[in-house]
Amino acid sequence: MVLMQDASECMHESMQDTPEFGVSERVGNITMKVRAAPRTPENQARWDRRHEAMAAWLLAQWEREQLRRIAESN
Repeated sequence: MVLMQDASECMHESMQDTPEFGVSERVGNITMKVRAAPRTPENQARWDRRHEAMAAWLLAQWEREQLRRIAESN
C-alpha cells in the first residue's frame, strides 16, 4: 500500500501547484469539475483510513484465493 500512498501524495502535490486543475465532466444536465482540496489533518486521516481499508480488503482477497487454490489441489 505504500505505492498507493506515494502515488496519491505525488498526485496531490502536482495538483496543489495548479489550483485550476480539473477537467469539466458533463453528466446528464450537470457539469462537474473535480479539483484538489487543501491538505488538512482531517482529510489526510481520511486518506490514511482508506489506504488501511484497501490494504485489508486486498489481503483478505489474496487469502481467499490461496484457500481456494489449496481446496482445488486437494
